[in-house]
Amino acid sequence: MSKQVIVNKLIDEIENLSATNLELIGNIFLENITGKTFQHHGTNRYGRPVGHTVDSLSTDSVYIAEYSTEEEYFFGKTSFKKIENDIAHEKSFIGTGELVKIFLICSQLEKTTFRENFYESALFKNNQKIIEIWGAGDLADKIFDISITNTAFKNKISEYLPD
Repeated sequence: MSKQVIVNKLIDEIENLSATNLELIGNIFLENITGKTFQHHGTNRYGRPVGHTVDSLSTDSVYIAEYSTEEEYFFGKTSFKKIENDIAHEKSFIGTGELVKIFLICSQLEKTTFRENFYESALFKNNQKIIEIWGAGDLADKIFDISITNTAFKNKISEYLPD
C-alpha cells in the first residue's frame, strides 16, 4: 500500500477519534517528537475529560498541549476563538514559567485557507514563536513517518489507530 493511501486512512481514523483518545495519542506523539516525558492531565481515571487544567504538560513544564475534536477549529477567517482561548489558557496555566512551545492538536483536517488567514492574524503574529498547530493531515503524515522506523511508537499508537 502506498504512503498516500495509508495516510488517508489515518486521517479518517484521526477525524473519528473520541476526545479522550485524541488526548492519549497526542501525548504519545508529543513525547516522540520532543523527546520529553509528558504528564497527561486532560482526563480522569475513568477516561472522562477534566476541566480547569491543561491536557498535557512536559515534566519540565516547557512544553504544553491542548487537544480538540471541534469540527469548526480551522474554519475561522478572521476570528480563531477556540485557538485564542487555548493559547490564553496555556499561558495562564504556566504563568511566568519558561514556556518554549504550545502544541495545539486537532483531530480535524485544516480548511485549505486556514494557514493563510491565520498567519495574517494578530493572534498568530503575537504568538508565532511559541505555537505549533497540528491538524489531522499533518498528524497522520508524521505518525506514518515515525511508525516506519519506531516500532515502540507504532505499537503504542496502534492501540488507538488499529487500521
